[in-house]
Amino acid sequence: MAVADLSAAGGDLLACNADLGSNHSACGHPCDVGNSLGVGKFCNVIADCAGNGMATICSSVLNNGDPLDTYFCTIPVQCDNTTNCGAGASCQTVPGKGSGCTPNRCATGLDP
Repeated sequence: MAVADLSAAGGDLLACNADLGSNHSACGHPCDVGNSLGVGKFCNVIADCAGNGMATICSSVLNNGDPLDTYFCTIPVQCDNTTNCGAGASCQTVPGKGSGCTPNRCATGLDP
C-alpha cells in the first residue's frame, strides 16, 4: 500500500497548516471540518459556509479584532432546551453578540 506525502506541495497537510495571517482565532482553525450539521467548520467569511448543511453563517461576522475573535460556521439560534446543534456542539450566548451553535471545545474558553 502506497503512502501519500501530505507535506508535499499541494498536499492536504500543507493546506491545513495555513495560518490566519495576523489574525488570532479563539475558536476555529484551518481544516476544522465541523459536525454533521456543519457547526465548527473553519471559515474566514460567510461564503466559506455556503453548502455547509445548516451552519451557513461564519462567526467572523462578529469579529472586532480582539483576542476572542472566532472563525467557524454556526447556526444562529435562540438558546433553549430544544436547541439541536449536533454532536460536539451546543448553543452558547455571548453578551452583546447574540447566540448560536458553538463547538463544545470553544464553549468554556479559548480553543488551543
